[in-house]
Amino acid sequence: EEGSMSLDGKNFRFRDTQSAINAGIGYLSENRKEDGLFLEFDIKTNLAANHLNDFTSTYGFLNHNSIEEFAKTTVDRYKVATPSVDQLLNNLSGGNQQKVLISAWLVINPKILIADEPTRGVDVGAKNDIYTMLRELAAEGIGVMLISSDLPEIIGLSDRVYVMRQGRIVGEVERKDATEERIISLATGVSY
Repeated sequence: EEGSMSLDGKNFRFRDTQSAINAGIGYLSENRKEDGLFLEFDIKTNLAANHLNDFTSTYGFLNHNSIEEFAKTTVDRYKVATPSVDQLLNNLSGGNQQKVLISAWLVINPKILIADEPTRGVDVGAKNDIYTMLRELAAEGIGVMLISSDLPEIIGLSDRVYVMRQGRIVGEVERKDATEERIISLATGVSY
């Protein structure tokens, strides 16, 4: 679906996913198993999938040694619990699958990362690792747009919260004013 946005003071119109990726936009799908990952493939394939050109020779051949090295470094850096980068994603826990998905987007050096329900279906330890990853991205200057129905997650991670109701933004709340009551009031249209 075609979309447009302003990024770095320039207006962009995206006709496909690749043009958005080329502009520096990453998207962590809410449904990692159907839209974000190739579960029947191994970790290294999933990590390289968003930027295969970085591992391709001028003649169009993949450099498997580079992919392997890159995958090992990435797995170590983002603490993905796996015996090997050859492990199929189906064999990983939900939290480690999500770490692979986030890592796969980080390696494109995004300017903006849209994280849609990034901790849905993961355990507490993986949640903390994912929160750390998102905070580090923001500290590096990457814009992180967090979409979540988990209010403590929103309040704990956000510098600014935009609340939507019926498809429209109905309020903006700064970190210092972000409380569950304030956000729920805006989301429901009911004052407490």
